[in-house]
Amino acid sequence: MSKPVIIKIKGLQDLRDSQEEKMELITLGKYSKRNGSYYVSYKETEVTGMEGVVTTVKIKDDKVTVKRFGKVNASLVFEKNKRNICHYNTPYGAMMIGIDTKSLSSDVNDDGGVVDIDYSVDINNVLTGNNTFHMIIKEDMGNGQA
Repeated sequence: MSKPVIIKIKGLQDLRDSQEEKMELITLGKYSKRNGSYYVSYKETEVTGMEGVVTTVKIKDDKVTVKRFGKVNASLVFEKNKRNICHYNTPYGAMMIGIDTKSLSSDVNDDGGVVDIDYSVDINNVLTGNNTFHMIIKEDMGNGQA
């Protein structure tokens, strides 16, 4: 199974020493299922500040993995009530970041679905912010409309 989808992403980043930043992206992508996992793949845009980067989200049970390839290369792992150390390479250098997932819910099937993640990010064990990620995946009916 592989099909075109419309992906709606809302993100909120509450940085420690500044205002919170909101991000909303609606884009076209691909949705597939392999070996019991669902995959969503899309190209980042200037809205996210990562134009030219391809992002693939793997959804399986209580684990979501976000991989980015291009000018930013990263592998971020989200597991409910678990902290993971992840690699993040940017044009400015590489770093190790901690992802502490407070809550994660996914309700996906062959038709699409919803993923919600609430997590914090730290660099060198120093909290940099709290984040939320909300993704809706809907089949593209051929006209760019869900």
